[in-house]
Amino acid sequence: RSDLDHYLKAGYVSSDEHSKAACLTLAYAYDDHSIGCMACALNKTDDCATFTARGKNYANTFESSSKFFCPRKADGSFDCPLDLLNVFSDSFTEGDGWHYRFNAFHDPHGLMDLYGSNETFFLHWQTFLARSFDDETNILPNPYYWAGNEEDLAVPFVASALGRTDLTAYF
Repeated sequence: RSDLDHYLKAGYVSSDEHSKAACLTLAYAYDDHSIGCMACALNKTDDCATFTARGKNYANTFESSSKFFCPRKADGSFDCPLDLLNVFSDSFTEGDGWHYRFNAFHDPHGLMDLYGSNETFFLHWQTFLARSFDDETNILPNPYYWAGNEEDLAVPFVASALGRTDLTAYF
C-alpha cells in the first residue's frame, strides 16, 4: 500500500505522497472493511475491531462543503481538483470526482450521513444518475454515471441498500 504509515496514523493517503490519494483511501477503506468482516467471522475480536474501524476511513476524504471525496494533503487540508468532471484528471483513477462520489458501497448509511440528510444525499445521487443521459451521443467516457466504469457499477443499488428500491428501479 502506498503511504501506509500516514494512512494508519491519519486515516487517509496523503496527496503529498500519491496523486490518486482519495481513490487509494477509498480502496483501502473497502479492503479494510472486508478484512474486518473476515476477522469478525473468525471471531478474531481485536482484528475485527481494528479493521472494521478502518473501513470507515473513506470519510476522512469527504469534503463536506462540496460533498465530494477529495485528496488531502499530509497537513489535513483538502486538495480538491478544480474540475471534478475531468475524467482524465490526475486526482482520480480512471474517472472523475463524480464517479467516486458514492464509492463507499460497504457503508451506505455512513455515506448518507456525510451528506447531512437523506434528502440531500438522494438529490445528489439522482442528479449523478440523471445527468448521465444528458449526452445523447453517448460518447465515452461519460463524466457522470457510466455503467462501463467499475467505480460506478454499484451506484444504482445504493438506493436499495438505503430502502429506496423505487429509485434503483428507475435507473
